[in-house]
Amino acid sequence: MSAPRSRKSPLRPRSARFGKSLGKIIAHFFMGFPYIHKGEFENAIQEFEQSTVIGDAGSLSGLGYAYAMSGNKAEPQNVLLRLKHP
Repeated sequence: MSAPRSRKSPLRPRSARFGKSLGKIIAHFFMGFPYIHKGEFENAIQEFEQSTVIGDAGSLSGLGYAYAMSGNKAEPQNVLLRLKHP
């Protein structure tokens, strides 16, 4: 019979590196879209800002979309640069 394997990973969980649980980060991402649909662009931008701590393309794209839908022309360009040059 072999020795039981430890369930602890030597690597730090991804969510721990960002100070928030990954589930909360994902929740902020998905909460941005209903706010866009309702026309509450400032709330959508806040939600997407909180989801961009990972810096993934999906969260950044959502943030850029929220800025664009709000009528802001400069910020989507800044987000696009963040997507091109992580």
